[in-house]
Amino acid sequence: MSGAPSYLLWGEEFNKGCTKNCIFMERVGLGLDSPEGREYLEVPGLIPGASRLSGTGIEFVQLSQNIQKAIGEPVQMHCRINKAVEECQWTWQPINETIKTPEVKRRFQPAGDERRDCSIRLKMLLQEEEGIWTCGVRLHKNSSFTEASPTTVTLFPPIKLRFMEQPENIRVALGTSALLRCVATAAVEECRWTWRPLTEPDKEEVLVKHFLPFGNHNRNCSVRFRSVQQTQEGLWGCTAIGHPNSSLQSTPLAKLEVYQPVEIKFIENSQDIHIAAGGHIKLHCTTSSYVEMCRWTWEPIHPSSINVTPTIKQEFPATGKDGRNCSYRLEKVETEDEGIWVCSVRGQGMEEFVQAPPTKLVLVKS
Repeated sequence: MSGAPSYLLWGEEFNKGCTKNCIFMERVGLGLDSPEGREYLEVPGLIPGASRLSGTGIEFVQLSQNIQKAIGEPVQMHCRINKAVEECQWTWQPINETIKTPEVKRRFQPAGDERRDCSIRLKMLLQEEEGIWTCGVRLHKNSSFTEASPTTVTLFPPIKLRFMEQPENIRVALGTSALLRCVATAAVEECRWTWRPLTEPDKEEVLVKHFLPFGNHNRNCSVRFRSVQQTQEGLWGCTAIGHPNSSLQSTPLAKLEVYQPVEIKFIENSQDIHIAAGGHIKLHCTTSSYVEMCRWTWEPIHPSSINVTPTIKQEFPATGKDGRNCSYRLEKVETEDEGIWVCSVRGQGMEEFVQAPPTKLVLVKS
């Protein structure tokens, strides 16, 4: 067999003019510019579009073919390689705009101990995800990506309408804003919201809102309350009416609770403190009413920049039988504890923290 020619395998950028499942081969010792140095070899059963590169040794051994799915359905796009790689990448571009620069959709570390799996799973296919998807890999952090043959994803109307986002139970203060989310996977013809009071579980739901969907692709049926009223407390449900060939779908009911906010006042708060390093001190912080969460932040007395963000030192539930005590104890004061300490509290159902006046802690010589 010593007289038999040996070959190197090349990728599809050299594979021009081949009309079958081919690998382009270079005979060792002969240049690519000479007819004798180039030869096509048909390989039965080769995955169409699989490429092998002599420079990198990369071979795509498992690739998804063109995919046809209904909108809202899950899909697995396979991309497995013959050797370990450093990084995976998937790009996308519209089907009818192949000249457009592909958009990088995902970049991640390969899966598995062998680092050869760059497959991805899309839980719910959206209309805007129809297009040309291409898997790319690279062997080293600074090397360029080697791309496989692209996979075309074609979508058709959904058999069953699904929801990307559904309303969740929320508790909001009277007079504040609230958002109940409801977003479908495909275009919607009409949005409807029903309501019934919390205190009457057997009462039939009442249609209180109906409107056209909004946002990209007409999928969004969310409803926003700019100033929640007590009468809006209850169980809310979203119904999306799709195109004639898809069924009407409703979300589970979500609870909207409304409470009367209570003004929080600080009735005890430590003043400026002077203490020697190694001592112990209690930073006092007590409120006039119940609070859910306490937070203590610190920042230097003389910050190096005006844009310094305070450091969160501790965050914990309020203590005491009435939940009003947010005091914090430093068992051993260190040099780095010198600075501005601020107690912040968050009341029941509140989103933001309310701050007490700052406490300056200054170290003195013992």
